[in-house]
Formats: sequence, structure tokens, C-alpha cells
Amino acid sequence: MQTILPIMIAYFLGAIPFGLLLGFIAGEDIRKQGSGNIGATNTLRICGAKFGVPALILDILKGYAPVAWIAPLFLADSTATAANTVLALTALAAIAGHNFPIYLKFKGGKGVATSAGALLGLLPQATGVGLVVFFLMVSLTRYVSLSSTCAAIAVVTTHNFFEKSPYGEALPVTLLVWLILVLVVVRHRSNYRRLWLGTENKLGKKADPPQKAPAAEESQA
Repeated sequence: MQTILPIMIAYFLGAIPFGLLLGFIAGEDIRKQGSGNIGATNTLRICGAKFGVPALILDILKGYAPVAWIAPLFLADSTATAANTVLALTALAAIAGHNFPIYLKFKGGKGVATSAGALLGLLPQATGVGLVVFFLMVSLTRYVSLSSTCAAIAVVTTHNFFEKSPYGEALPVTLLVWLILVLVVVRHRSNYRRLWLGTENKLGKKADPPQKAPAAEESQA
């Protein structure tokens, strides 16, 4: 039960749709505008930096807190393999909560910011490299989807060659890092199509008018 509890907490914390809630505070339902996504990118697009930046910070924290603050409370007597397995599953649960939130009938975001928070708690150096790559790509291209994918690849590469896991046994964390990369790619399929067609939205572009049913999703931090 001790090992299951942090995983459960991570999922229900990760499932809190902070972007959507902040949108409501701003008087907007971000599911009906822009990309229709509930994360920080669409919150920023619809509600501006006053609400988009807090949404980003909170989405990062709901990935970071379960891994860095909550799970370690339950790992005092665990072996290295068991500890890293729990940490990896806790991180995955937080990301799954954001992507498939029980509070919104499992219709969530793409989990980039929450993944970044979880990885920051596990692999701060690799995640730092990934964040540098992300912001560099955003500054050059203004495409969040492309920048998120490049950042995920950078984290995988840095982890594999330079930074291992907190408790020494790397396999559970390595599997998690690769799974996050796969999730990022899968969740951004529609973005890659729009990039190929030249119709992908750039960061800073004004939101589209309200739509009854969003035609496609864009990247979400």
C-alpha cells in the first residue's frame, strides 16, 4: 500500500486541469477556443500571460511535486530498484492524470509541462538540457510542438549518456524517459501533419474565434 499511495496521489494531482480552471477565472472556456486543449499553451493563447504563465507553473509543479516531495516519503526502506520503479510509476501517473483526467472524462492535454516537471524531479541535469533545447527551438521557430519533441529527444540522449537515476538503478527511469518520448510523439501527431502542410500555429499568434468543435489539437506545454 505504501508504494501504491504516491502513485494514486500523483494521478489525482496530475488530473487537476489548472489551465481550464484559470480560464474559468478569466471568464473563458478554453476548451471552446483556440486548439481546445486544457493546458498552458492554449491558456496563454486565449487568456494571455496573466493566466497562461501560472497555468504553466502549476502544470510543471503537479509533475514535480509527486516525484520530488511525495514519493520519497514512502521510499525510506526501499531497494534502489524498488525506489526507482516507484518514482518512475509516480511520474507516469502524474503525466497520465494530465493527459487522461478523470475529472474531465479522460479528455486532457498532451502532458509536456507535467512531463518536464516529473523529469525535473528525477533527472534535473537532463531536464535542464531539454529545457535549454526547448526555449532555443521556440525562439527560432515559434513552434511549441516541434520544440517539445526536440526537448524530449534531448532529455533521452542526455540521460542515456550522462545522467542516471537518483537511486543508482537506471532501468525503470530509462524506460520512463523513452515512454515519455513516445507519448510526446503520439500526442503530437496532428501537429506534425500541420507542420508538414505549413498550417501549424506559432506561439504568439492570436487565438482563433470560438469554435463549436475544435478541428485539431495543437501542442500543449
